[in-house]
Amino acid sequence: MAVAAARTELAQALAQLGRTREAVTQWDSVIAAVARRQGPRAVQVATFMQARARARLADGDLAGGEAELRRALAILDDSVGPSTVPYAHALLGLGHARLAAGRPAAAESSYRAALAVSARIGANAVEVANLEGDVAMARLAQGDVAAAESLVVHARARKVAHLGADDPEVADDDVKLGAIALARADHAAAEAHFARAAAAYAAGGPLPAWRVVQALDGLAHAQPLRGRPADARTTATRARTLMARDVDGTRRVTVAVRVRLDSLAGAGGASP
Repeated sequence: MAVAAARTELAQALAQLGRTREAVTQWDSVIAAVARRQGPRAVQVATFMQARARARLADGDLAGGEAELRRALAILDDSVGPSTVPYAHALLGLGHARLAAGRPAAAESSYRAALAVSARIGANAVEVANLEGDVAMARLAQGDVAAAESLVVHARARKVAHLGADDPEVADDDVKLGAIALARADHAAAEAHFARAAAAYAAGGPLPAWRVVQALDGLAHAQPLRGRPADARTTATRARTLMARDVDGTRRVTVAVRVRLDSLAGAGGASP
């Protein structure tokens, strides 16, 4: 058991360090050991398969990550059933994988399935609101800006009622609203949403740094569209400084965002 726990910790550490291929290999060992001890259809096997899927996705193996999540869902369907928290979490992961692969309609299907499970099992209001936000981003990726905005506004109101307006969970929805405003070319609203999110994150205590970077990236994107390239340069430089200071905390920041921030910081707001 001690060896298995050590391997699990190592796999998690490798993934956090961005050494995703090594993490996949380490998860192979962990899953094989658990399967020998508990059986290949054990819940813990499915749990660790989801972790291995996340490592595959982070390594760029989108098809492999999605296939693994499907296998995990099949195990969970047989073991704990579809009306359970583990099954909902696996559906959520499948939605993320499909969205990352550029299949927003399929992602929406997974998110809505997770939302239906959450409703059946009585998930709390914030968890439901987060899933509504995921559905919204899938709708936005399909070009349905109005539906996306309606979903996020509803989800945000639900969170405010339970957490208060200044909670970082609410700021996550402000980032989504900023992206929606950009999609409908409302640059003033976009800037306001991203600025509010960045301020809430800054006031919210210790947070994963990538969440702060996503708000700053959106803000830096909107500012030159408002005729303020110098402000965009300042904001992008702030984001790049944060990424340099907290490498581990910003590994989730995508290459596309990094390139955009480099451009904005170095070219005074020339947005790609």
